[in-house]
Amino acid sequence: MDKIDNYTKEILTETLSMFAHLCEHLNINVFYLSHGTLLGAVKYKGFIPWEDDVDVMMTRRDFNTIKYYCENFDNDNFTLAGGECGFYSSDFFAKFFNKRHYCLEENKLLTHPWVDIYVLTEVKRSELDAYLKKLKIILAISSLSHKKVKYDDWYDSELKIWFYHNFHQKEIGSKKFVDKLLYNHLTKYQDSDEADSYILLSPGIFSMADKKTYSKDLFKGYVNMEFEGYTFQVPAGYDEILKICYGENYLTEEPPEKEQVFKHSNHYLREGEAFVCRERYVF
Repeated sequence: MDKIDNYTKEILTETLSMFAHLCEHLNINVFYLSHGTLLGAVKYKGFIPWEDDVDVMMTRRDFNTIKYYCENFDNDNFTLAGGECGFYSSDFFAKFFNKRHYCLEENKLLTHPWVDIYVLTEVKRSELDAYLKKLKIILAISSLSHKKVKYDDWYDSELKIWFYHNFHQKEIGSKKFVDKLLYNHLTKYQDSDEADSYILLSPGIFSMADKKTYSKDLFKGYVNMEFEGYTFQVPAGYDEILKICYGENYLTEEPPEKEQVFKHSNHYLREGEAFVCRERYVF
C-alpha cells in the first residue's frame, strides 16, 4: 500500500487553498470537493492514505468565470490547463496548477502540483446513452482537428462515415468549428427544465465506461467539512453521491490492498531539487 507523506499533503493542500482563494476573489461562492477528495474529507477529514491528488467540481457558469480570468490575466502563482488525451478542451475538465512549486511525474516530466477540476454537466437522464454516443464522436473529431489522431486511423470507421454524412470535409481541420460543436453539445441542457441530472466528464469518458449520473437535487445546498485543517464545501447530498461512486458501504469498506496505490506517483520537489530539475528538464 502506498502512503502519502506530510510534505505532499502540505503542497496539495496549499494548491487547493490557492484555488479556493481565487474562487473567493472572483465571487464564486460554491465549489465542491469531489471524488477521492470528497471521500477523504468524510472518512479521514483529509487525504485518503493512498491518494495523491485533489479533485473538485463546480458548475459550468462558475468554471467559465475561472477560465476567462486565467486566459486573460497573467499570474505568477497559478495557471489553468485544459483537457488531456488529445481532446484539447477545458470545457468539461481542467487542471489548476500551483506555479509556486514543482513536481516530477513518473514519466520524468517536470510540472507543477495541480487540482483536477470537473465541470458539472447537465443532462437528461433518459437520453444519456444517446448524449454520450454523440459526445464520443465529437471528441474523436476534436482529436482529428487538433492533429492528435491520424486521419487514416478512422478509415471505414463509424466516426468517419458519420462525419462525411453530416459535415463538409474541410471542416474537420477547423479547430474553431469543432470547439463550438463540442461546447454546444456540452451545454445542450444547461439551465433547461429538462435537465434532471449531472455527469462528471474527464478524459477517460472517451471510453464511455463511466455513466454515473447524479440527481441535481443532491446539489441543492452544501455543508462545510474539514479537510487537512481547512474548511471546504461538499454537496448537501454527499452521502448519496459517495454511495453512487464507491458503493453502499463506502464508510466501512476499503478497496483491496493491491488497489491502495497512488494514481500519479509524483515526486514533489523541495527548493534545491527544483533548481536541479529545471536545469535538466524542460517544463
